[in-house]
Amino acid sequence: MSVIAALSILMTPASYANLTTENLAITEPKSGELIAQARVFRLGDLLVELETNIKWSAVEQKWSNRREGWIQEVRSASDSAGVAELLAELESNIKWEAVDKRWRSRRDSWVQDCESAKSPRRLAKLLAELETNIKWEAVENKWRSRRDRWIEAVSRE
Repeated sequence: MSVIAALSILMTPASYANLTTENLAITEPKSGELIAQARVFRLGDLLVELETNIKWSAVEQKWSNRREGWIQEVRSASDSAGVAELLAELESNIKWEAVDKRWRSRRDSWVQDCESAKSPRRLAKLLAELETNIKWEAVENKWRSRRDRWIEAVSRE
C-alpha cells in the first residue's frame, strides 16, 4: 500500500484541506531515491555473497562472533554510507595474508573512500576493488566460477 493510499484511509475529510503537494513530497519518496535504495540493497546482497565466499581461515577469529549481526545490518542498511561502513568493517577483519601485498599501500585511502561514499556507484567501485585485492587462496573454490557474473552485477550498480 502506498503512503498516499494509507493516508486516505486515516484522514478525515477536513484534514484533506491541509494536504499539499509539499506535504506529500515529504512522505512519498521520489522515484530516484527508490532506485538508489534498490541499488544499495542489491549491493548489500552482493557484499554478503562475497563475505560468504571468503574462507574462515582468511578472516580474524573474532569475525565468527560478529558475522551474524553484520549480515543483518547489511541486509537492513538503506543507504550507500551504511553499506560502505559495513564493507570497511568486513575488510578490517580480513587477514593481511589473504590480500594482495599492494593492498597495504591502498588500504588507508580506501577506508577513507568508504567513509565518504554517498552513492551506489561509488560503493560498487569500492566493493569491486576490495574483491580484486583478495587472493584466490582466500576464497572458496566455487567463487572462481561465480566471480565474473558477480563483477558484472556489481558493475551494473
